[in-house]
Amino acid sequence: MRERAVIFPFDEEFESPVAPEQTLRLEAMDLQRSYRRVLRAMPRRTRRIFLMSRLRCLTYKEIAEQLGIGNKAVEYHMMRARARCRKAGVPS
Repeated sequence: MRERAVIFPFDEEFESPVAPEQTLRLEAMDLQRSYRRVLRAMPRRTRRIFLMSRLRCLTYKEIAEQLGIGNKAVEYHMMRARARCRKAGVPS
């Protein structure tokens, strides 16, 4: 006679081999690595404009004035930067 398999419920919160906080930290580190890789691959001017927009929270007009370029040029570089982020699967 064959024994029946016993199934035990698995509680991810309690029995997980990795704490939820550690999982979040690992995911954040992966995202940072992805951003670094995408940023390094961008042309210098595109990277600079993207970072001015995202980190300094400057408007396109402010970026254009600081760099001495047109608004359309800023829009173009931001479009390129966002496309690279999308292609790499990182939020822009």
